[in-house]
Amino acid sequence: MPEGKFCPVCDADTSTDEPHNKADHATAWESSMDPDSNLEEQRQLAGKLLADEREADEHYYIDVERLCELVESLDKWIKRGGFLPKEWRDARTAAQGS
Repeated sequence: MPEGKFCPVCDADTSTDEPHNKADHATAWESSMDPDSNLEEQRQLAGKLLADEREADEHYYIDVERLCELVESLDKWIKRGGFLPKEWRDARTAAQGS
């Protein structure tokens, strides 16, 4: 893939000012849901956004939007009976064993 910023769901080039179609994001993400990767990306984005002291620009809002998509996707996944991320399953097992 060429250099630049790309949407991790649809591979659209997000380094330009051109908007891309996000209508199929939920379907595309849920069909390949990996709760562990989802949670890891959420944590990375949250850390980046919280540590970012620059003025909010388009890329900042792209990251915020992506974080929201990830949270919603994982929430839907779990509500529909999907399994929890491994780290959460392990923590729950450990807490129940104590």
